[in-house]
Amino acid sequence: MKKTANILAIRTRAAQEAIASKENSEPKNKSDKKSKNVGLLLEAVNDLANASAFNERDKKDKVSERLDSAGKNVTLFLVNELHVKPSDIAMFTILKTVLSEDDEDE
Repeated sequence: MKKTANILAIRTRAAQEAIASKENSEPKNKSDKKSKNVGLLLEAVNDLANASAFNERDKKDKVSERLDSAGKNVTLFLVNELHVKPSDIAMFTILKTVLSEDDEDE
C-alpha cells in the first residue's frame, strides 16, 4: 500500500500540474503540453483503478470511495477538458495491464 500511495501522490502532483498548465498555457506550446498532460493523466487513471481494485474488500470503505471518485474526476477532466475519447482511455488501461502482465511473465 505504501508503494501505491507514493505512486498516487506522484500522479496527483502530475494531474495538478496538468490542470495548472492548461489554465496557463500559451497557444504556441499548447499541443506539446496537452500530449504530455494526457499521458500523465492516463497513467493517473490507470494507477487509481489498480489501487481501487487492490483495495477492494467485502464492503465499500472511504479509501475505495475516494479512489473511485478521484478516478472518475480525472476521467471526466480528460473527456470534457482535453477531449480524449472514453474508448481511448479504456484502451490505454487495457494495454497497460496487458503489457505489465507480459513484463511479469518474463
